[in-house]
Amino acid sequence: MTTRPPSIRTATTADVDALAALEDRCFYDDRISRRQFRHLLTRGHAALFVAEHGDAMVGSLVLLFSRGTSTARLY
Repeated sequence: MTTRPPSIRTATTADVDALAALEDRCFYDDRISRRQFRHLLTRGHAALFVAEHGDAMVGSLVLLFSRGTSTARLY
């Protein structure tokens, strides 16, 4: 039996609720809120990606770009 790997795609504002729910399940402190996810997706200097397995979101990636530099931070 072969297991298919998760698919990865760019996150959209339609993913905010699922991103926040995943964050709540995975972290006790320092969680990213719905409002923060929405800001990152619409106005932040960031790139967000989600990993999906079937219909379930199983992971996320937040890449924050530093203004005026060529560096970024990966979460």
